Amino acid sequence: METRGVSRDRTTFNSVMNACGRAGQTDHTVALYKEMKKKGFMPDVFTFTALATACARGVGLRVSDVVAVEEEMAQREVQPNVHTYTAFIQAYRAVGEWRTAIRVQPSPPLP
Repeated sequence: METRGVSRDRTTFNSVMNACGRAGQTDHTVALYKEMKKKGFMPDVFTFTALATACARGVGLRVSDVVAVEEEMAQREVQPNVHTYTAFIQAYRAVGEWRTAIRVQPSPPLP
């Protein structure tokens, strides 16, 4: 990105992570996430939505991968939005945890 005059900030990291996650490139999404944190950018709801989306569309993931993303989001006190909940539901479904998927819901419920 820098070679094209685009500086990396949280928004550009999130945008690229989102594109990679939607393409099922989970490893690349996670690598970008690690680079983002290394450069000192704090993850936000869009970051975790991109990670959950990558979990939903990736191949060979385990339930522990999805749980790890959800736990880090909670640890950082990032409040999910409707897109985040949807991504986590899809991620749990993708790893065969449909019972967990149906329990994912906002607390308190979204309006």
